[in-house]
Amino acid sequence: MSSKDIFISTAILSTKEKTANRLIECGKIGGGTEAESFLFYIIDLPSPQNSAVTKKVLSVLHSKAKGTERLSADLYEDTLSEINQALGKLSQTSDNVWVGKLNAVIGLIDQNEILISQAGNVIGYIFRKNKISGLTESPDPNLSLPPSRTFTDITSGSILAGDQIVFGSSELFNRISVDRLRTIAQMETAGISALELKRYLRRTHPDGIGAIFLSALEEPSQGQNQETIYLDEIEDSALKSASKKIIPVWNKIRIETQEIWRDSSAVGNKLANKWHKSWREKVEPKSKRLFKSGKEKISRSLKSGQHKITELSYGRDNPSRLKIKAVPYHKNEKELSPFAKYWQNFTSNVGPILKSLFAAKNRRYLISIIILLILIVSYTKIKINNNNNKDKAAHQVEVASSYDKATDLFIKAKSDLASGSNSLDKFYQARDLAETAKEDKTNSDKASALIKQINLIVDDKTKTVRFYTATNYPLTSNINKIVLAGTAIYGVNSDNKIYMVDTRDEQPKLVGSLGTDTGKSTGVHYSESANAIFFETSGGKMLSFDISKNIVSTLTNADGSWKSANALGTYSGNIYLLDSTVGTVWKYTLSSGVYSTATDYTDTRTVSLKDARDIAIDGNIFILKADGTIVKFVKGAYQSDFAVRNIPPPQNTIGTPDQIFTSDTTNSLFVLDKKNNRIIKFDKSGEFNTQYVFDGVKLDSFVVDAKLQKIWGLADGKIYEGGL
Repeated sequence: MSSKDIFISTAILSTKEKTANRLIECGKIGGGTEAESFLFYIIDLPSPQNSAVTKKVLSVLHSKAKGTERLSADLYEDTLSEINQALGKLSQTSDNVWVGKLNAVIGLIDQNEILISQAGNVIGYIFRKNKISGLTESPDPNLSLPPSRTFTDITSGSILAGDQIVFGSSELFNRISVDRLRTIAQMETAGISALELKRYLRRTHPDGIGAIFLSALEEPSQGQNQETIYLDEIEDSALKSASKKIIPVWNKIRIETQEIWRDSSAVGNKLANKWHKSWREKVEPKSKRLFKSGKEKISRSLKSGQHKITELSYGRDNPSRLKIKAVPYHKNEKELSPFAKYWQNFTSNVGPILKSLFAAKNRRYLISIIILLILIVSYTKIKINNNNNKDKAAHQVEVASSYDKATDLFIKAKSDLASGSNSLDKFYQARDLAETAKEDKTNSDKASALIKQINLIVDDKTKTVRFYTATNYPLTSNINKIVLAGTAIYGVNSDNKIYMVDTRDEQPKLVGSLGTDTGKSTGVHYSESANAIFFETSGGKMLSFDISKNIVSTLTNADGSWKSANALGTYSGNIYLLDSTVGTVWKYTLSSGVYSTATDYTDTRTVSLKDARDIAIDGNIFILKADGTIVKFVKGAYQSDFAVRNIPPPQNTIGTPDQIFTSDTTNSLFVLDKKNNRIIKFDKSGEFNTQYVFDGVKLDSFVVDAKLQKIWGLADGKIYEGGL
């Protein structure tokens, strides 16, 4: 990588107020937070009375750097020479109590080169690819150089992308171990590392502590990082920090809401008063007359609408006791339903009233009512919007404070771990908070870096292999399960189209179709002996896809139909169907190219398979159940002593079991846990071995090649590749 591709992020950790016991000066001269060339320094003296030497050194550094576009190695050497001359002259004056007590380092960053010169005891380390190297040397107590030769030896070297460099006073390394400092230095930028160190040291007195962080980045960091962090400056609490971000937004929302409410209230009050006055003076009297008139009309209409029914009856002595009802001549022979009668009466009686309301002389009263309804609806909408704004503001407060909470919890979790605790709960809680913090653009990069730091510890404790940048390539969308046949991965989508991608050329292809009349695929399995992929469908069919000819054919058996199944497997040419409705495994034996009738293969008298999810066969049968347990059958007999065990806590159970895989070519069982987005590997005795995570993707299915030691995951129509 060329020098122009490296960006040096810098941060200084110092104190704003000078102490009585020690004088520490840390700084950088030239450029911004990621300049191509700049000078940096740490000066450590035992007493503030030695401030004259500090002023002299800084005066020379600033004068040499002033007006210079690029600080080169030649300029650096001239600067050190001038500082030596100034110190030599200063030692001849009364300001010479510093002689023999000066601890300092002066350095130069020139693109990807670093040069340093040391005096006394200042410590520097470079962290490169998990290796620690010292950049400074312990002073020789038997060596005494005159002040005019204070900065004589120069050390130089190259900086690579990913390098983390820290210089600090000797007191700093009395407060923190190098290993812990390495963890802190590996944050995304130097500024984040300095803030993290400040939080770590916040319970200690800052006297005698100074540090400079240098981070070599492949690209400029996003956002503005604070370049100087003061140990004695009280950091805002999570609530205060969040408040600073959210209060301006909240005030803006509040002011806008108040303006809307004030305007709408003024209009509403004016209209309401006008309407009320109009109602009292004009509408109310007329309404009373209108309703009184309507009432009288309704009464008259009901009376006129009543029909007198004359019931004719023969006397008691008439044996037929016949009764005859007189019906008006205009009435239809077919009686109206009760509802039709009601509606007819309602429209005939109320219709005139409604019609009168829409009359021209009454139209203004109707308009007043409509305006009132509009005001009520508008007020309700404003109230709803206010509630929504409050919810948004509360969420923004939560997001803004999440990063600080995550950082604090991460530090506590590491402290607990160092004290002997085996619990990882706080790490998981910190990671969840950091995920929330990613919603805040200003904290997104820092939160992502923090998540990686958390994962580094968690993955080590839980035997997790995490793929951050896995090779990936498309298959097609709407595929739920894949199978591996040789070097190719196959899957069928929701349109019953069969797609294939060869893991060598990574180019997806449409290779076949199950047809439109077969139903959807409910189970899929590759049979090596048949060199075909078998599909069980919701239409009750068993289909075989010949991968050498790309031909789909229908399989038959002696029963004439296939048992329903939610998963299938094959072994030695035989087909096994997992039927979780009945709670068994049906076996179809292949003989002379013909499949037999179905036989109930598993003995389930002491175990239930009615909640089973998937099946895997290596000669023995392994059934994955919905509760995360796995049951084993040997020649159809249930093995009660088999169980999976020792999955690392806190996620020590299979959350949402979805798929199981094994074969006679591997000594392992693999299980997809969709809830925790991982593939768990066990040995065939059930002992936990490893778990695999494709970071940032949600897995739908997976396949394994034990010979090539490869694992592929399916997520959102793409194939992700990792190594076992």
